Amino acid sequence: MDMVHTGLQACIANLKADVKAKFGAELTTVGAIGVSAMMHGYLPFDKDGKQLAEFRTWRNTITGEAAEELTALFV
Repeated sequence: MDMVHTGLQACIANLKADVKAKFGAELTTVGAIGVSAMMHGYLPFDKDGKQLAEFRTWRNTITGEAAEELTALFV
């Protein structure tokens, strides 16, 4: 998790620097942000920051059951 936090902090610092360079404005707040890393893996968290599942990579084959349940909810 330390590596995740360090990486995300670096991403946000780069985003802030990019906004400053491109638009001449300080980025002070962000309503929401998403980080896509599906080719490498993912860590799901709840609204309180609690990790909901183990680290998973794109090679996991455990998504079939979840996909069926979610599909049924939206069909």
